[in-house]
Amino acid sequence: MRLDPLGWDLEIERETLAIACRDSFWLFLKYAFGVARNPRGRWLTEEVHRPIAELLQREGLAWLERRRKQEQGRTKVMCVIPRGFGKTVIVTKAFPLWLHLHDPDLACVVDSESAQKAVEFVSSIKVLLEGGDPYSLFAQTYGVWHDPARLWTNAQFTHALRRQMALTEPSFDTASVETGTTGSHPDLLVLDDPISQEKIRERGNWIQLSIQHTNALIPALRTDSFFLYVGTPYTNADVISMLLRTDGIREAHGMKLPPTFPEPSPDGEWVLYYLQARDARGESILPRAWTKRELDLYEKKKPQDFAAQMMCAPGTGKHMPLTAEQIDLMWIDRKDLARHMHYTIHLDTAFKDMKRKSAGDESVILVFGHDVGGRTGDVYYIEGHGSNEWQIDEFCHKLVTIVQRYRSQLRRIRAVTDEIALGGKQGLWETHLRSRFADAGLYMPQFIQLQRSGTRKHVRITEAAGYWAEGHMKLVRGASGVDNLVRQMLEIGVSAHDDWADAAADAFHPDIYRPMIPLGEEAGIDAPRRPFDQYLLTGKITDEVARDAYDTLVEEETRWVAIEP
Repeated sequence: MRLDPLGWDLEIERETLAIACRDSFWLFLKYAFGVARNPRGRWLTEEVHRPIAELLQREGLAWLERRRKQEQGRTKVMCVIPRGFGKTVIVTKAFPLWLHLHDPDLACVVDSESAQKAVEFVSSIKVLLEGGDPYSLFAQTYGVWHDPARLWTNAQFTHALRRQMALTEPSFDTASVETGTTGSHPDLLVLDDPISQEKIRERGNWIQLSIQHTNALIPALRTDSFFLYVGTPYTNADVISMLLRTDGIREAHGMKLPPTFPEPSPDGEWVLYYLQARDARGESILPRAWTKRELDLYEKKKPQDFAAQMMCAPGTGKHMPLTAEQIDLMWIDRKDLARHMHYTIHLDTAFKDMKRKSAGDESVILVFGHDVGGRTGDVYYIEGHGSNEWQIDEFCHKLVTIVQRYRSQLRRIRAVTDEIALGGKQGLWETHLRSRFADAGLYMPQFIQLQRSGTRKHVRITEAAGYWAEGHMKLVRGASGVDNLVRQMLEIGVSAHDDWADAAADAFHPDIYRPMIPLGEEAGIDAPRRPFDQYLLTGKITDEVARDAYDTLVEEETRWVAIEP
């Protein structure tokens, strides 16, 4: 019998620790993996990290039980955690090894942005299995798992406890966005942050490459596999956004999700654990790793990176053109619409560009109302429709139907706008639209093609957002498509798609928008009693002035018509 200095039986101690760590991933992380014993592991806390460990344990054991019963269906768990919070140690390194205590025949692939990173993650597990980690009690508790007769490299290895040697996949393998998939069919895939700021700077299309790589991984997964994603977001167009919007969230744990994340639903596939570096009071939730002062300095120096990497909510923060709090002030009920409005329709036709369509961009039709009875300069979102599957005939049919409906209700459509076509013959698109309206027996509203390509898109949308922030945009609760528009306006510069926001910016284009004009008495100037009297006095009447006068007078003459939109 071997005794420690206090007289305890060392073998009983070892067996007790082995059982405790096998039954509790939290204890395994602290002692067998050695985080609590490592002087650099002081970041580990009960308040922040234990709930993550317990969620992983619950989902991992449930997955193993379903596999034991030979039930099909993939398990998907995502941990969205700020930088410097120990996510790689917990999720990518320790948890897969803990699962091997329960099933040593598992085949695990660790994937990341580069082969070097993936190998670094896996090789640290390899060192621990060899007994080479001085802070880990793994080898002392469970023995050395290195078998010289088996595959044993830094990039892939098969440990000594593997029983089914007929399996071709190693116990641990690596893959990366750089190198692509390995061709294996793992039981467990751990995808650890396939994106970094460095890669984005090196290659402008890195986010798209990461999405393509992730989509290629999914078919390689077994039908009863475990897909584990861990990382921090970079934009609302990255892998995290793609996975959550495509598959949906089944359960959300941790902190409250930002409005840019989809709402959990029973049909969702991902179990999500979500953390932000600050709590509701603005204090650091992990001052051992990030003090409040450090967080404040980071936010001041790089607000956009801070919102993404520390608050895990790209497109939020004071640096954004619009905030959720400002949007909250814009909602109105349909009964509160202005009594007298003319309408404008704004198009974004992604179907004319195959690159845009293949990227998932939508063709959209947005309708806005403009107050002509007051001097507020307010614009009202009435309705919107969009699809990335529309062909030209479907799009035109939808547009003609909308115009037909408004005309039948005696509503005046002042203009339809779209972007000036790039390449091809100018006017071809307008001619096609006029033909479609003629076929329906309708006169086509004034068609205005605006130059959208001369200015960076998000700059133009940001300029339009200024009118929103000043209170000139009113959003009708329950209006079709309004949530799509609001989401894109809250994500200017970081959204995966901005087709709705792009088309909506036309509502405030100088050729369309009539800003607030105070009465002469209120502005401290003499004003003409009737519109355009000054032109009659001077005799300077151009074609443009005449058209504008006609539009205004027609509006005045039809003000007795009050029809609820």
